[in-house]
Amino acid sequence: MSHHRPTFADLFGVREKNVPLVAGVVVVIMGVFLAWQLRWLCDDIFITFRYVDQWMAGNGIVYNPGERVEGYTHPLWLVLLSGWKLAGFELPTGAMALGLVSFGMVLGVTAFVSSRLSSHWWSAWSPAALALALHYDSRVWATGGLETSLFTLLFTASVLIPVLFRSDSPRVLFACGSCLTLAILTRPEAVLLIPVLLVFFILKLEANGETRRKLVRTITPFFLPLVAVMIPYAVWKLLYYGDLLPNTYYAKSAGGLRYMQGFVYLWMYVKGYPTSLFLLLVPLAAWKLKGNSGNPLKRIRQIVSEPRGALLFLGASSLGIYILFFVARVGGDFMYARFLIPLVPIAFLSVETAVRVFAESKKWILVAVLIAIPLSVGTVDASVRERLFLDDEGKQLPVDRTFGIVDEHWFWTHTVTDDGKSLLELMAEIGKAMRKYFDGLHVRILSRGQLAMVYHAQPSEVIENFGLTDAYIAHGPATEARIGHEKVAPLAYVLSRRVHFFFPFIEVKPVDTSFYRIALFKTPHAWVDAEIFVYEAPLMKELRRRFPDDIQIVDFESYLDGYLATSSRRPKEEIERDYHRFRLFYFYHNPDSVREDQFKQLISRN
Repeated sequence: MSHHRPTFADLFGVREKNVPLVAGVVVVIMGVFLAWQLRWLCDDIFITFRYVDQWMAGNGIVYNPGERVEGYTHPLWLVLLSGWKLAGFELPTGAMALGLVSFGMVLGVTAFVSSRLSSHWWSAWSPAALALALHYDSRVWATGGLETSLFTLLFTASVLIPVLFRSDSPRVLFACGSCLTLAILTRPEAVLLIPVLLVFFILKLEANGETRRKLVRTITPFFLPLVAVMIPYAVWKLLYYGDLLPNTYYAKSAGGLRYMQGFVYLWMYVKGYPTSLFLLLVPLAAWKLKGNSGNPLKRIRQIVSEPRGALLFLGASSLGIYILFFVARVGGDFMYARFLIPLVPIAFLSVETAVRVFAESKKWILVAVLIAIPLSVGTVDASVRERLFLDDEGKQLPVDRTFGIVDEHWFWTHTVTDDGKSLLELMAEIGKAMRKYFDGLHVRILSRGQLAMVYHAQPSEVIENFGLTDAYIAHGPATEARIGHEKVAPLAYVLSRRVHFFFPFIEVKPVDTSFYRIALFKTPHAWVDAEIFVYEAPLMKELRRRFPDDIQIVDFESYLDGYLATSSRRPKEEIERDYHRFRLFYFYHNPDSVREDQFKQLISRN
């Protein structure tokens, strides 16, 4: 009687060769599901939504009609969202859907790479993909509406294509160049990968025996898509916007060196994700694969000549260059972890590869460590990250105690009303209610962190207070210390643009609290305060006429008449001071010489 030892297929119904595929599918489904539970929209994406709407309305790719300012950094994402709207779908849904699809593809690519780098079926599942699915902020930025998830996919693919496939193949080089071109069109800092990949290609081709004369010809397919797409695009940008760099580059301190703030940003990330320290294994693993040559350059060529060494070298190089020359250089971001999310898949794969190098011949140690990686991310990191922005009493820390960095997901999704609405939902609700007031009227609004509200309100013009969509503000001096908010609209500029209303939400105080400068708009939630910067009599009269019961705006002409009627009881200094304020508020914008002459006469009296 023979005893049949049960196989893996007998126990689990899956053939050993199919283990990587099944495990990868499970991780992708799980990761997308977990990301869907955190779905949300970041306030900044409503800038892009307005650009799309203006484009679809025939006004061009602009934020305000007639103003050609590139207030976005993700042209490819804008085009994709425009296609989504052209197909008849809602932009918020499309932004979240495209992000989730991109995140699922990142998980799938990561799982595929793990299976290719494994020597045995029992270790062919992907700890890196599982860790990515459990990484809280990767799931957060899988949606959010911004391009983060798509950029992560393209950045990851650009690094991994030459690792997994022959670098001397024209098709591989062309595919890598195409992927990188799309990445640059998604976020311009992807251009930093060009020198990294170029050095890698040269080292790998030389390791394969290519002569220096043949290197240029061999690498040419890599540059073809870059040249064919980026040069025409650059010419179009110069002709259309008048600048190669997006306006946001100037709005965020015009590329000034912010390394101190950048290192704080990196430290905050490591503090929230202590497993990031596993990256210290990567150079050690590369050293173990150093080869037998005494020449350092030849050793590096030997390392990159096989997939594991290629991933360690290219992964470490791309992470280092991106962090040093982009993330740290620009001071990071005010949104926690966002600029580092594109690096997470490569980081996890590099750590996983390092573990495989160290423990490749020790089956049970290898399995235990591979399990420990995602387990640590799902437990240790999750616990630390959850408390990162909380004080000892469990309350959210003020922004000055977190170096100007905020948990953006929490900020916009936490409940702020008694009926359970989030801040973003409240802003959207108010904006939709305000739309009827501005319909058919030329209304100008100052926006300060209320992009969702002004998007739904659809005023004719919007001045974005931090200069993201305004060239004048963006090219002005930095006056604030907080990262990403260094430049603000000067009051003189706001007045010169004849801004009508500013809605002082989110603990932002009005510039002037004089009662005649406050307007009240009725919404389903409550009466909403607005500060009037410029009083244009025809507009205000029309608003009062259309909505006598829903809008409260002081009749400033009547107020002036009352003021003048009591002028004899007012000191000259008071009249002079008030007249200066009234000019900025009213007289510069309305033909009212009769009342203005009365003020001048009062001031000129002895």
